[in-house]
Amino acid sequence: MAERQCSQCHGVGRGEKSPYEGVSSFTEIAAEPSITEDSLRAFLKTSHPPTPDLIIKPADIDDLVSYIASLR
Repeated sequence: MAERQCSQCHGVGRGEKSPYEGVSSFTEIAAEPSITEDSLRAFLKTSHPPTPDLIIKPADIDDLVSYIASLR
């Protein structure tokens, strides 16, 4: 999921930089002290500009949250 749908804008591998300046990588998101698994779930339930209307299935959200949390 992360490679297929998120890697166009975000660095998704551990320590990988995002292809666009100003776009957080998953490693940077995981390191942000204010980010919790619950806040990630809430965030991923809505699209975020400039991402088009991306709808993520609940099971995929759980997988993404677990993956991002593993990068801490």
